[in-house]
This record gives sequence, structure tokens and C-alpha cells, in this order.
Amino acid sequence: MKKSYFLLLLAPIALFASEGVSAGSTDIFPRTVNFLIFVAILYYYVAANLKEWYFGRKNEIATKLDSIQVKLKESNSKKEVALAKVEEAKVNAKNLIETAKKRGCLA
Repeated sequence: MKKSYFLLLLAPIALFASEGVSAGSTDIFPRTVNFLIFVAILYYYVAANLKEWYFGRKNEIATKLDSIQVKLKESNSKKEVALAKVEEAKVNAKNLIETAKKRGCLA
């Protein structure tokens, strides 16, 4: 398996070896082949690590999002409790005012 990769690396050297580029000729095909070989080698060595990093980062973001949603639900429930206490305090304040008026403490 490794020998076939090594032979693929040497193929462009053997195929495109020449004495030089003559005036008016183009070397786009050899450059393209070399670039594709470079990309294939780069993909072979980097793809696994890149995929691992990507999925790890994706899972990390999902975990953070879940924890933020839990905190949001907790804060919403605390807000509801606080609003209920405020309403209860308003009712108690009205009752205290009425009681004070009945006793004649307030004019």
C-alpha cells in the first residue's frame, strides 16, 4: 500500500521530466497534476485530524448551548417566583393600608 503511494509520488517526475519549457508552450497540465497530488497527500494526512477537531468543536458548542438553555429555564422559573412574590407583596401592602385606615392610623 505504501509502495503504491510512493510510486504515485514519483509518477509526475517521470511523466513530466523534460529539458526545459520551449517558448510558447504552457505547463498548466503538469502544474495541475502536481497540485492535485499535493491536495491528495494533504487530505490523506490532515483529513482525520480535521474531522476529529470539527466534531469535537461541534459537540463542545452543543454542550454549551444545552447548559445555557438549562440556565435560561432556571432563570425564567426564578423570575416567575419573583413576580409572584411581588404580586403577593402588593396584596399585603393593600391589606396593611386598609387595616391602618380602619384603625385610624392613616388619615
